[in-house]
Amino acid sequence: MVNPDYLMWVGGRWYSRETWMEEAQKKGACRRIPGVPSGIVVGSSKVFVISDMDTETRIKHMAEFKRLERIRYILAREFDSRRTGIAPKINAKWPRSNPLIFGYFTVKSIIYVTAPGEDVPKRLQELGITKYEYQEGKFGFNDERECGSLKIGGLYVLSEEDMEKVKGLAESSEISGNVFPFKNPIPYSGNRFRGFQSVTQEVGEGLVRRGLARYG
Repeated sequence: MVNPDYLMWVGGRWYSRETWMEEAQKKGACRRIPGVPSGIVVGSSKVFVISDMDTETRIKHMAEFKRLERIRYILAREFDSRRTGIAPKINAKWPRSNPLIFGYFTVKSIIYVTAPGEDVPKRLQELGITKYEYQEGKFGFNDERECGSLKIGGLYVLSEEDMEKVKGLAESSEISGNVFPFKNPIPYSGNRFRGFQSVTQEVGEGLVRRGLARYG
């Protein structure tokens, strides 16, 4: 597949569709990836975001999720102290509803997070991946995002040219990131998956036309 576009799941425990889009437009999209997707082209490949969690549903289930998490923690502690029987299982998974493709961004850069003074591994240099150094108090390491901080050794795709642009977005109230919500979110019928799932550029172009159309 030449120059594919991609699908990506977001939301759930950390975000609803609305809060993810709000943060991404304010601070840029930033997603950790385990490796560089085959065929990805910086400046061209689009990433379409999918979520089955709107704000109302997330608020509704948050209290129950936390309650089950507390029960699981208490029971696990009791099991560890007794060392008998079988550890109880408590299902604290998020409920699933109707997933929608609700927007997209173009991959403008890929960064590798390093400790100060360390360079990008050669295999990543060859792919044109830049680095973002960890420095105490520097943007990206203070939980500015709901999903947490950047991690040393992490590989991230961004909707902006670099982390300085992302930092500039967060500090300004007059500009927004290169992330585009769909006026007409598109139902998604495939299975859930981790990471990126590639689609052809033709499919990506069709999603943009449908999602941004004036009328559904």
